[in-house]
Amino acid sequence: GEPNKATVSYHFGKRTDPPDSIRTNTRAPNDGGQGQYELALSEALETVRLAPNEALGYSNLGGDYMGMDRLAEAKAVREKQVADNLDSALDHADLYAFAFLEGDTAAMQHQVDWAKGKPDEFDLLQVVAEAAASRGRLQAARAAYSQAAELTRRAKLDELTARILGLRALEEA
Repeated sequence: GEPNKATVSYHFGKRTDPPDSIRTNTRAPNDGGQGQYELALSEALETVRLAPNEALGYSNLGGDYMGMDRLAEAKAVREKQVADNLDSALDHADLYAFAFLEGDTAAMQHQVDWAKGKPDEFDLLQVVAEAAASRGRLQAARAAYSQAAELTRRAKLDELTARILGLRALEEA
């Protein structure tokens, strides 16, 4: 919660300790969260170099490319995650969003089908709802938000349920 102190700690450790993917993987979202995507991208690339078989580094890398509006590179990272079996529903939600932007309904459906029954299916459903709402398809958006909220409610993920219901309320407004 204190990004400035985290940055100081990071730089100290970088000078005194051997290269380590945990440190770079911690730094990447810290920088990205502050809108410093160039720095975050550098750390994410280093994380992937140091730990090429760990999913979180790729998640950060794809997110940094997205933050920099480098969507083709972000999509390539997500596709690599899927190919290397380092993916999660959030990564498939990004692939759904890319397919949505490209107007590729078959690819969108492929992502929905992939997520069905997965513990974090709600992550993909949230993007489905947002995409539907952005096209004025409010009934479809309501249905996807409701389904996502029900999944989080059943899993007793109260904060996520509240977030989804809040997003639905924003869309309704």
